[in-house]
Amino acid sequence: MRPGFLAVAGSLLLALSVLAGCAMQQAYNQLPPEEQARFRAYSRLMSSRQSRTYLHLASAAERAAFAQQLGVSDELDSLSEADRTAVLLQGQPFQGMSAQALRLLWGMPCWEWGPEAFQRWFYYGNAFTLARLGWHCRGDSTITEVALENNQVRWWRSRLTERSRAPFGRPR
Repeated sequence: MRPGFLAVAGSLLLALSVLAGCAMQQAYNQLPPEEQARFRAYSRLMSSRQSRTYLHLASAAERAAFAQQLGVSDELDSLSEADRTAVLLQGQPFQGMSAQALRLLWGMPCWEWGPEAFQRWFYYGNAFTLARLGWHCRGDSTITEVALENNQVRWWRSRLTERSRAPFGRPR
């Protein structure tokens, strides 16, 4: 293959990805605010394909049935009132919040450490970014550690990674 062909193919793939992302964002923006909040929680448990399918269904009833079929609506509805409110309002975790609610709020941790009764969950990003955007397991300048005891949040803290402490933001 010629190098020019690879550059054109790569550019086309990038353009298609951007357009697909724009279409998903537009579909999300057309949802009523209550459904947007539910979708943010559901999307933490859905694959990309399931999220696209959910957003492209025509009616609220179809979206509700799809979420029920996947079991994600049951996870949200089974939370306590305080947990559900924090998840739907993109709130912050609080002491005593269930691990299930934290997963719906921030998504699955990038990694876990410790026995089941005294776990530590680690996320890239600070608490405010995680509540707004959810998790991503890419390198970030901040790591947030959450201590869970018997599947309840005990505390959390964010700290800068070693990489972010280098002078002028350059890695050491």
